[in-house]
Amino acid sequence: MLNALYQSGRLLVAGCMLLVATGLLGAPSALAQLDGQPMRFALITNDRECDECVYIRASGDIEPYTAAQFRQFVRSHHLDAGNLTVMLHSPGGDVLAGVRLGREFRRFGFNTQVARAQRMPRGGYSLRLGDCASACSYAFLGGLKRFAEDDVLGIHRFFPGHLEPDERVVERPGDEAVSALIKVYALDMGVSAGFIDMSLEVPPADMLYMTHAELRELEVVNSDDPLPLQANAPKER
Repeated sequence: MLNALYQSGRLLVAGCMLLVATGLLGAPSALAQLDGQPMRFALITNDRECDECVYIRASGDIEPYTAAQFRQFVRSHHLDAGNLTVMLHSPGGDVLAGVRLGREFRRFGFNTQVARAQRMPRGGYSLRLGDCASACSYAFLGGLKRFAEDDVLGIHRFFPGHLEPDERVVERPGDEAVSALIKVYALDMGVSAGFIDMSLEVPPADMLYMTHAELRELEVVNSDDPLPLQANAPKER
């Protein structure tokens, strides 16, 4: 399956998308605007296109303390699981922090969807197409229910944060242990280990964006349609 994806040239397209995202080609994308900004969370109850919708906005880089911040966010808002969905829009970040964040999503029974909650000029928010790449793809796996459109969830091999992304797939000391940890996590989340195997074959300097059908086949997504958003806002205590 991976060879077919390479042959189709989608990695080349994904590479161009990555250049655009980093500002090396064309105008900066919405994802590029998050570069270097730590992930922040917000409870959205004023979606301009859905008066009764409630969801969590999660945008920015995933850092070592992000999971702890999310746990504090949930507790401070006294959120109950129900069908509450986390809308992810992130260029990635720390791979193990992405795993920890995903486990927090599962611990609280939340769903995940790739979407960007955009602030509107006259107030409120509106959902737009998002992007969940690199470590964000691992956090995404933590959702009980998971949905992503075509070409919004990007994967590649992890690499040490102090190094520049390499155009090769390079094995470094300790990589085997990290790979094993991620595979165990994926299996715990009900996702095929083949998804992790595929990500490990993509050079760190590239990004492979997958279709919804491919993600469905690997059990990365388990919903064919966008997730219904909770009808009633959680009550503050």
